[in-house]
Amino acid sequence: MDRHGKIIVPAKFENADNFHEGLARVATTSQGEGFIDRHGKWAIPPQFDLAESFSEGLAKIKDRSTPGRFGFIDKTGKIVIPCRFQTAGCFREGLAPVLLFPAKKEGEK
Repeated sequence: MDRHGKIIVPAKFENADNFHEGLARVATTSQGEGFIDRHGKWAIPPQFDLAESFSEGLAKIKDRSTPGRFGFIDKTGKIVIPCRFQTAGCFREGLAPVLLFPAKKEGEK
């Protein structure tokens, strides 16, 4: 709702976060997570197993094509940092903490 109590975006999502940088992460039961604008319209359609709010123009996501790996999208929904991290935090002052998967030892598949 807005500051005057007017409902702007109806409660039709399984889960939703606050708006950050003009977009809010929302979850649907069947389609996954995506982002809406301040009018409730899809800015980035639901397509991710997990998404977090935008910070410094990037949002952490877990993409369905790379199960169990995290990467980052821009505000158009384009993956700009590939999903290759075991875990990742949000960007602050141009940096984000990440954890890489352990390197494979010689002979491991």
